[in-house]
Amino acid sequence: MQRREGSRQAQKRQKLIDAARAKRVAQQRRPPDYPHRWDDAYRLRVGDGQGRQHGWSSYLRRLTERPGWSVAKLARQSGIHRATIFGWIKEGGENVTIASVRLIADAAGDSMENALRAAADITAAPSDPESDPELDAILSAPVSNVTRMKMIRRLFDIREQEKQRHAEEIQRWIREAEAG
Repeated sequence: MQRREGSRQAQKRQKLIDAARAKRVAQQRRPPDYPHRWDDAYRLRVGDGQGRQHGWSSYLRRLTERPGWSVAKLARQSGIHRATIFGWIKEGGENVTIASVRLIADAAGDSMENALRAAADITAAPSDPESDPELDAILSAPVSNVTRMKMIRRLFDIREQEKQRHAEEIQRWIREAEAG
C-alpha cells in the first residue's frame, strides 16, 4: 500500500515538474519583435520583377530560404498554420486570400505590393510603387477575394500592354527620325 502511495506522489511530483518546465519554456520564448541578428541585414524587398517566376510558391520559397528563416518561423510570425504554407509552396497557392497575402508580407517585412504581385503571378512593376490609387481602389472594393485577384491581374496586364505600346511608339519615332 505504501508503495502505491509513493508511486502516486512521484507521479504528482513529476506532473508538477513538467508543468513548471512547460511554463518556464513558454516564458522563455522570444517575442515576435525580438531583434534577431539577421533581420537588419536581410530585411529586403522580395521583388518578383526579374524574370518569370512561379508566383506565390516561388515567393514563399524565397522567403523561407533566407538565412534565419523557415516555414515554421514564417508560420509563427504570420499566424498562418505551417501546413497551409507548405501547401501553398507545393501547390502554388490557388486558394490564397488577400488577408493571407497581407499577413505573409507583414511577417516577412516585405511590401504588400510585392506579395500581391507574387500571389497574382505578375512580374511587371508599376511606375510609382509608393502611391497606386488604382491598386488601392481594387483593394478597398467590396468584392470577393477571388474577384479582387482577377481585377489586380487584369490591371497589371493592361499596364504591361500600355508599356509595350509605348515602346513600339518610341521605336516608330526613332525609325522616322533616322529616315527623315
